[in-house]
Amino acid sequence: FRSELFHVETLIVELGISAWNIMGFELCYQLKTKADERLVALATTQMVCFDYKERSMKALPSGVREKLEG
Repeated sequence: FRSELFHVETLIVELGISAWNIMGFELCYQLKTKADERLVALATTQMVCFDYKERSMKALPSGVREKLEG
């Protein structure tokens, strides 16, 4: 949380990948108001590859990074 936001305000949401590792990557989010680009919030999410049959994390498949970096 960085700043108050009101229901009448429109948001700009920026999303990017901020870090890579063998099992996945980290998504970072930046939320700003459209009118004055005031920073409202910053957030991150860890994304990992998971094999549900084996119930374990797996290495990021080849080619995924290249596709996401586009």
